[in-house]
Amino acid sequence: MFANRQGKPMSQSKILTDVLQPTAGKAGLGHVTWRQFRHVHSSLLNDLKVPVKIAQEQLGHASVSTTLNIYTHVVDASHRAAIEQVERQLFPTVPNRRKRTLRPIP
Repeated sequence: MFANRQGKPMSQSKILTDVLQPTAGKAGLGHVTWRQFRHVHSSLLNDLKVPVKIAQEQLGHASVSTTLNIYTHVVDASHRAAIEQVERQLFPTVPNRRKRTLRPIP
């Protein structure tokens, strides 16, 4: 949840325009919408091996098939890097728990 200057919850449109879109722009993702963030959220949950039933409930879908067949996409390495940039911008104080391993370039 994001708070406004009065300490009250920000509206969805303000979160999108004042927080998420600028952060996505800094991460090189360009203009984003709530719909795109729903797809990213579903895909990240899948990437993190969160049970699909949890993702279905979080997204408010009537069936698991909607979550899997429409909203969940495989996250490749280039998308992972962009998503991690957004995470660092939005949540700079949250430690990154993923261990990085350097791999030699073939």
